[in-house]
Amino acid sequence: MSLEPAVVSAVTALVAVIVGPLVSVYVAKNQINASVVSTNRQTWINRLRDELATLVGIVHHLPSAHANESISTDTAIAEYGKFVEKFQVVKLLINPKEADHQELIRLIESANKKIIESINKCQDP
Repeated sequence: MSLEPAVVSAVTALVAVIVGPLVSVYVAKNQINASVVSTNRQTWINRLRDELATLVGIVHHLPSAHANESISTDTAIAEYGKFVEKFQVVKLLINPKEADHQELIRLIESANKKIIESINKCQDP
């Protein structure tokens, strides 16, 4: 049983017409998914950076500003509340199972203790 060249050409063309678009759809879908993941990841990174920048700003400013009485105790406590809020946001944004993220939490907790100590120290008579 020998196939005519015209039949072979027709079958090849039919397969190409069916398989070509399927491959294109598959590739396009994967590219769209990769693009969405990349965009979401960059948004997450930017948000985490913003939250950490706020935390670092509070850690650097609050103790000295309160110690030299540039800000009142009430203002210091309000700023500390903002620190706690940002700390909770950071905890929600990171993966607590990753070692680097655990270290970040440890460092922020250490800064938290220092801020509390500095506010309490300035309140002592």
